[in-house]
Amino acid sequence: MSSTTRTLSAVAIVGAAALALVGCAGSSGADTGDGGDSGSDKAVTLGVVSGWNDMTDIANLYKYVLEKNGYTVDIKELSEIATMYVAASEGDVDTFSTSPSTIHKQYWDKYQDDLEIVGSYYEDASIFLAVPDYASDLQSIEDLPDHAEELNSTIVSIEPGAGVVSTAKDVVFPAYGLDGIFTLQTSSTAAMLASLQEAVDNQKPIVVTGWSPWWANSTFDLRKLEDPKKAYGDPYTLDMVATAGFSDAHPDVANMIQNLVLTEDQFNTLDNAVYQEFEAGQEQEAVASWLEQNPDILEQMEAALNG
Repeated sequence: MSSTTRTLSAVAIVGAAALALVGCAGSSGADTGDGGDSGSDKAVTLGVVSGWNDMTDIANLYKYVLEKNGYTVDIKELSEIATMYVAASEGDVDTFSTSPSTIHKQYWDKYQDDLEIVGSYYEDASIFLAVPDYASDLQSIEDLPDHAEELNSTIVSIEPGAGVVSTAKDVVFPAYGLDGIFTLQTSSTAAMLASLQEAVDNQKPIVVTGWSPWWANSTFDLRKLEDPKKAYGDPYTLDMVATAGFSDAHPDVANMIQNLVLTEDQFNTLDNAVYQEFEAGQEQEAVASWLEQNPDILEQMEAALNG
């Protein structure tokens, strides 16, 4: 199986098969392990939206380290980010990766009274429109109207509730006069990647909604379209948002989260391990392999957890 085939398969399978463990946040119970959160519940539920690589990567990293230190960890998969906010606000998910101050602000504003921000693990994330590098005529978002016909007047995107979708539709389209010229086609991450793969196989132009960090940027040799009007704004952080009271209930886990910040190279190599070097369903093996190459990160996380 080629690496590209493997990555496309992973998007469809990872959430449904490997990450469909359902837990209940905030459940009461005895301390079942040694070290960390002494005397408190040591069951933690991490939320993941199917196909979202940043969520998948960080959830599996936390799961590996927590289980190594006596915790019971479930990864609960949901279909959309909006549903994830509801689940966390109702206590069905303990914590999940999101961007509450920018692309997911509408959900944070709605549910923030029942949530808390625990910490940030990545500080230079971004969203954008992207094309395969061979589409040399497309350098800027401003170029798109002149190429509407060859692009079938379509920009391909992911789940309707995702921040990359709402930003493109509500901010980028109006800023560049794309309304009435282009349709933003939404479906799922897997479906967008399938369309991208077909276009690349046939060397045809395609525009997709992209983000960074993301393994597909290198796998498909994607190029970010220039954004001279700055419609997408500045880079943002990837945060761990939790159900309200999580830090009090799990102070050691919260401390571990607060003390982990990954560089671009660290995140990209983790992403590569999960989606390129290992098969779907082997996320924990991928994390273990990555931590062997990054022992300082494991040491840092365990020190924060057990300190």
